[in-house]
Amino acid sequence: MKKLLLTSLCFIGFYTAKCTHLLGGELFYDCSGNNVHHITLKLFRDCNCVNCAQYGDPEYVTIFDASGNVYTQLAMPLPPVTHIPPNYVQACAALPNICMQEADYTGEVTLPPAAGGYTIVYQRCCRSAGVLNIGFNEGATYTAHIPGSALAICNNSARFDSIPQQYICVNSSLAISYAAADPDGDSLVYSLCNPYDGADGNCPDPSPNGGQNRCSTAPNPPPYASATYIAGYDSANFTNSPSNSNDIKIDSATGMLTGIPNAVGIYDITVCVSEYRNGQLLNILRRDFQVTVAPCNIPIASLPQIGVDNGIAVYPSTCKSLTVSFISTSYSPNNPNSISYHWNFGVPGSTSDTSNLVNPSFTYPDTGRYLIHLIATNFANGQTCRDTTEAWVNVYPYFVVNFSAPSSCVDSVVAFTNETTTTYGSLTNCIWSFGDNFTSNLTNPVHVYTTPGNFTPTLIAQNSLGCKDTFGATISISQQPCLTAVSGINPDAWEITLFPNPVRDFATLSYKITSNQALTLFVWNQLGQLVLQQNLPGVSNSCLLKTALWADGVYSYCVILNGLPIKRDKFVIVR
Repeated sequence: MKKLLLTSLCFIGFYTAKCTHLLGGELFYDCSGNNVHHITLKLFRDCNCVNCAQYGDPEYVTIFDASGNVYTQLAMPLPPVTHIPPNYVQACAALPNICMQEADYTGEVTLPPAAGGYTIVYQRCCRSAGVLNIGFNEGATYTAHIPGSALAICNNSARFDSIPQQYICVNSSLAISYAAADPDGDSLVYSLCNPYDGADGNCPDPSPNGGQNRCSTAPNPPPYASATYIAGYDSANFTNSPSNSNDIKIDSATGMLTGIPNAVGIYDITVCVSEYRNGQLLNILRRDFQVTVAPCNIPIASLPQIGVDNGIAVYPSTCKSLTVSFISTSYSPNNPNSISYHWNFGVPGSTSDTSNLVNPSFTYPDTGRYLIHLIATNFANGQTCRDTTEAWVNVYPYFVVNFSAPSSCVDSVVAFTNETTTTYGSLTNCIWSFGDNFTSNLTNPVHVYTTPGNFTPTLIAQNSLGCKDTFGATISISQQPCLTAVSGINPDAWEITLFPNPVRDFATLSYKITSNQALTLFVWNQLGQLVLQQNLPGVSNSCLLKTALWADGVYSYCVILNGLPIKRDKFVIVR
């Protein structure tokens, strides 16, 4: 889908908690030669915040050596403050006057090569009382590490390519890039990580700016403890509302944050970028930032799909005729009844292949593959908010799914015959459901029902052109054993035996042939799954079973004559 997900955003009007300090920050550095390092401290704050701490002039970073001693403190004067426009489109949101400020503090310091390197630290209290996933009144610590001389000389750290995203939409797919660049070309690995705790409300600024009331003029040395998450939250679950398929995650190679946040609120999210050279960790770039998850007016254009072809979804076409029935799965998280639709069915050169129905049908002029488009639209504040998706639809009649299976009886083998036909392409996938919680993906499976009754097995089949359909039929399974229907056969005369029992890696099935009719052996594991189907040779009186790759457990086997059982027993594999 081509989403407008992170540009049309709404503010959560009912949040009254005011941030008591910064929205977030990050630290990185460059080496300009002769041991001179250029330090950059990015600090973000809400410019509408009332009674909030202002930017300091100067701000200090403290530099520790490998032993945890303060090597120096670098004073960085207040730079010009930049107002960052909020990340929303006014057409899709009625927001108050929202703004974020950015101040990029810089300074230079000479740091001679040293074993173990240096750690640069900025620390401040406190986080906003409105943040839901981090404990109230917790501070923040931003760090960067200059590697020791044994790992690198004159290293340049990674830095993020873009400013952080302040507002994201609840119940909408994320696509936020946390990509970073490294001037040295070092390898970068992205992860969601814990934010660091920092100063407290009693001594909120451990620097020369805040050394009053017996407060320290420098932070404590590293290492630093993680900020305390409220119960139920963690770095990988910052919205406390995970779903099995849409958990928020970050691509370790690209830094792309994806998923669906489904809980409104203000949250802290921290992204770490680990910088490696020759397999050695040099530095971890950290972005600790407060993000607001808010209701939005963006609709989500969506279609069912059975796969993806070159990045484009494939619509589940049944290919029963040239007429295709389309279903929209589009939704609007915050305005569920407000979507309007426009379909284009992808006929080249046509201007009449469109519809504004929710779930339309369309008759194509010929067989082929067509690229359809769906536009879902909301109207908010007199303006238009829309999203678009596309998919391939395959029109290749006729594809008819069918099968046959005889009624049978308990503990007897039922052979299913796949009678699916396809005019174009070939049969590729079969998913059987036998109606008793057992399944198979074989083309022509066999199954044993262990209880009597009427069952409705179904077959979902697909061909190589993407046509897909389902067929079901009812069969009866009687309680009366089918063994009595084998006329003129004395099962004992066959002397069918499996040994040894218990089995290890091999077993032998022995039998005596008393007629020219062929036998078939079926073996099931204790889950009822068929693990072996094998014809027994009529020119022999034994069959070797290779069980080395089978798991330990209880197995059932059945010897079949003309579809009816003449021997049924169990054996155990124990190693």
